[in-house]
Amino acid sequence: MSSEPLVILTTSDADLTVMCAFAEALSEALSKPLNEPLNELPSESANETHGVVWRVVDGLQAYPGAPAEVCAALHGLALDWQDPGRPLSQAEAVFFGLRASRGTRVLLMAPDMIDNIRDLPRFLEKMDQGFEVVAGWRASRVGISALRRMLTVSFNRLVARLFSLPLHDINTCMGLMSGKVVDSLVDAPEGCPSPALNTACTFRDRLAEIPITVREIPGRKSAYTVRTRFAIGVMRLREVIRFRAWIRARHAGK
Repeated sequence: MSSEPLVILTTSDADLTVMCAFAEALSEALSKPLNEPLNELPSESANETHGVVWRVVDGLQAYPGAPAEVCAALHGLALDWQDPGRPLSQAEAVFFGLRASRGTRVLLMAPDMIDNIRDLPRFLEKMDQGFEVVAGWRASRVGISALRRMLTVSFNRLVARLFSLPLHDINTCMGLMSGKVVDSLVDAPEGCPSPALNTACTFRDRLAEIPITVREIPGRKSAYTVRTRFAIGVMRLREVIRFRAWIRARHAGK
């Protein structure tokens, strides 16, 4: 098991109960050695042993600072609350957090993925096998419409085929990255239209995937409307097209 520090990077969630539930679940999980199943007896504090930090980027500007309720829900786990000083999109917030995490292993996920905290040991075990990126493959999505699943699968197959990527889930919501990969994302070449795709192509031979189950919180209204989802889909397709053209231009110039 690697002794490198580990950053759990999430954006903020406007629902304080979600943030507190994630804090409690993460604290409980990390009270056990990270290389053992989470149903084993607890041992020494994992953040002391492994240097685990929960880094939250409040891109929503939903809180004036780290909420006292979230801090109280943490037990022996370090919290690094990042306030960018202005509203950021989710993608911008993620990159803000990555820039603060250079050279460190980063597990990227969302604070409403409380059940998936249990998958953390599987990701770490896979990376210890020599992979630089371990991506979560949403093999099962509970609470997601058939149309959304179909569109996601179609997009993933297109991108995987275009760039010969061994991934089922290109836009995964959970992934573990080595410090090298974090640096690659942050230091993408000037003019690169997609740092994520560029990094995936760079580390193509050191990518691994783990099937996970993702559940929508029952009764929770999504922040994304149909119109918003359509706009995001168009934006991602444009990103793929631009990156494809950029790659071809670079290869032609060699």
